[in-house]
Amino acid sequence: MPDSIKRRWWPVIKPAAKWCLLMLVLAAVLLQARTLGVQIDWAQISIRPGWLALSILLYIAGWLPAVWFWGELIREVGCRVSWFEVAKAYYCGHLGKYVPGKAGVIFIRAGMLRTHGVPVGPGALSAGYETLASMAAGAAVGFALLPTAVDPELLGRILHWIPGGALIVRFLPWLVLAGSLLGLPILSRVFDRILKKMVPAEKTGGAAISWAHQPSWTAFLLLVLGWWIHGLSMGCTIQAITPEPVSWSDLPRWTAATSLCIVLGFLALFSPGGLGVREIILLEILEPSLGPLALVATLLSRLTWLAGECAAAGVLYYWPWQKTP
Repeated sequence: MPDSIKRRWWPVIKPAAKWCLLMLVLAAVLLQARTLGVQIDWAQISIRPGWLALSILLYIAGWLPAVWFWGELIREVGCRVSWFEVAKAYYCGHLGKYVPGKAGVIFIRAGMLRTHGVPVGPGALSAGYETLASMAAGAAVGFALLPTAVDPELLGRILHWIPGGALIVRFLPWLVLAGSLLGLPILSRVFDRILKKMVPAEKTGGAAISWAHQPSWTAFLLLVLGWWIHGLSMGCTIQAITPEPVSWSDLPRWTAATSLCIVLGFLALFSPGGLGVREIILLEILEPSLGPLALVATLLSRLTWLAGECAAAGVLYYWPWQKTP
């Protein structure tokens, strides 16, 4: 395609392609939702608000390791910001993912910390670094748990299209561990080099700044713990709609479903807030164990996660006390 035609039509083709992808995903979700919806006696659905409230609290708590990690990145570039302000910027930034492209997350977080002395460049870079590290931890958790979380029939259909898929799945947890061992040092070096080019030594008065050891294994394990807390949040959502006690041995399934739907929803840049992508993944993973109630659990999880994000952002933003580092 000639450059002149490409420059003329690419601004039109690119957003059109994104909207088409989004419409296809939403259509697939609606078709599956319709199939499950007709099997549900909606009049018999009873929701216990106490479990939903606990689900919201656990969802908010699941991001606390990421808040801590972002605060560590900011402090290592010599910026003193209180944990309260870091948490406020972090949870308010969550709402930026509902803007197409998801770049609003970084802009909101960096912009809010700018008023507390954090330069926009390092603030945005640290926010992007934290996001990638958190998503990497979520991907590690989700894919490591995939063989035990996904229905064997569904897993068989997926493996049918992957050469050597059965062998890969057998060793998947070990492959994830090896990928983490290799990936963390690479991630550290890449972002450390970017940081040192963005903030040269003459701008810091000779003070040493470095992300060469971030994320540490302690930080990575804390981020992993956050995803298990998200899995507990999903379990509470399911318990809110099921009259009998849930089996907490299903925690790996809930954690895999939650981590994979959030991570893959994040990667789907065409989908604001992972709309459609999250839902189709949750339906596929939860339906074998919940049946038609998977639809109710999926809808409630979207509502509880959104409620948790709005509640955390609203409370922290309008909190009357001023915090100091």
